[in-house]
Amino acid sequence: LAALYESLWAPHTPWTVFLRMLWERYGAHLDEEKPGPTRFELTRFQADGVKRMKRLLDEIGGVLVADEVGLGKTYLALEVIAAASEERRQRVLIAAPAALKSSVWEPILDRYDLSRRVKAYSYEEIRNRMDPDDPRHDEFADSAEDAALIIVDEAHNLRNASAARAEALDKIILAGKHPKKVVLLTATPANN
Repeated sequence: LAALYESLWAPHTPWTVFLRMLWERYGAHLDEEKPGPTRFELTRFQADGVKRMKRLLDEIGGVLVADEVGLGKTYLALEVIAAASEERRQRVLIAAPAALKSSVWEPILDRYDLSRRVKAYSYEEIRNRMDPDDPRHDEFADSAEDAALIIVDEAHNLRNASAARAEALDKIILAGKHPKKVVLLTATPANN
């Protein structure tokens, strides 16, 4: 009997324990997450990430992508955006800091011709336009309500739920008859 249980009580390296934990948590999804072709010529690990993002969006309606700087979070989001806007003909709203809106999102949406159903806004634009006193409020609120997918870039900027921009984005996410899917992009947890 001691020989039978000996292997169960043998010491294991932290790496072995970590691998076993990953297997227990994700093993059932490995076959269904085999990546297929990607529109934006992603690397294998990025394609794996897109497949996992899509599964989580379908299962729970949201996903946090917390990769290091420079690993292609924007391109992972673009794959999900293209699937929503082109394959399913859904509207997509992107919320980002003003600098990223103008230097990253608007040029990349134009370059890949995704700007018809996809619109990028800065956090401040969203906050201002969600104010009922803003003259663009009604048009913006109707448009935001129609969005099926919300991409939040630099999502760590919204940690304070009582901040005006976080409250405005919450209103957009919760607006409408149908639940929206939400992708949060940030490098901060990985960097910290």
